[in-house]
Amino acid sequence: MTVEKYNKRPWYLFNGHLESIIPYKTYKIYSVDYERERIELDDGDFLDVDWLRNGSDKLIVISHAFEGNSRDYFVERAAKYFHQKGFDILMWHFRSCSKEMNRLPRFYHIGDTQDLDEAIGYGLQNGNYRQLNLLGYSMGGATAVNYLGSEGMKHKEKVTSATVFSVPLDLRETSDRLFRGFSWLYGYGFLKKWKRKIARKAETFPELFDLEMVEKASTLDQLHEWQTLKLHGYDNMREYHEQNSSAKFLPTVKTPLLIVNAQNDPLLGAKSFPENTFKMVRLEYPKTGGHLGFSLRNKPFSWMELRAEYFFEEMNV
Repeated sequence: MTVEKYNKRPWYLFNGHLESIIPYKTYKIYSVDYERERIELDDGDFLDVDWLRNGSDKLIVISHAFEGNSRDYFVERAAKYFHQKGFDILMWHFRSCSKEMNRLPRFYHIGDTQDLDEAIGYGLQNGNYRQLNLLGYSMGGATAVNYLGSEGMKHKEKVTSATVFSVPLDLRETSDRLFRGFSWLYGYGFLKKWKRKIARKAETFPELFDLEMVEKASTLDQLHEWQTLKLHGYDNMREYHEQNSSAKFLPTVKTPLLIVNAQNDPLLGAKSFPENTFKMVRLEYPKTGGHLGFSLRNKPFSWMELRAEYFFEEMNV
């Protein structure tokens, strides 16, 4: 197959905000009939995963976006699209994102590559796969990049290709943009969801969470500073950003990886568009597409599925 560059967005999505928001608010849910399973982890916690099976020898492992899950419209759309193409699909949830709160005090963050490794290993145990592809969105895409560039991952060598969309390659920069100008709308939405989740966690571990401070938080970095650092062992936000920003992992990626970031993505700044100088990483920057948009008029799928499919085919000959 061939796929054209993304340059024919619907006329009514005439800027990056509309390309990002309108699909999120209006696209129908595909009601994919997943089969849920649970991975019990050595630390006493768990990961929930959702399957679509064909008995295929080709597997796609999907990583959802921040505070997302397998019912996000772009995840369901991709799962349905690739399942119909004959792939097995494994959609794994970051801890606390499967509608059931995880057991331990910790939540998740962009550097949770070990949990992705556990999900991949679980998927490999459940089929005879000659092809293993990763598909990631926004924060989930960043985690996939970090995973491919990290040492010590048991199952990384089994990954044959990966495609990620709308990836914040620099956490400090994206964190700043979330609450600047019209983008405060995205930041506020994330903040509201995260506060609700912390309140739920505090019901089980009240000694670990200062809900008064949580309620006063006006940025995600403030919540990270008061909660993520303590629960995940970071000394300060600078350390957290430096250790987990995906840009630092690009030189060490040894698996064919495609990163697609739209130039009009309202959440991404200049540092998420580095020069394309990496041996195993292909960077593409369409002029339009928004954040996880890339809509196609009168189509039940987006350009993201087409682009990912073409890359998977190209890298798995």
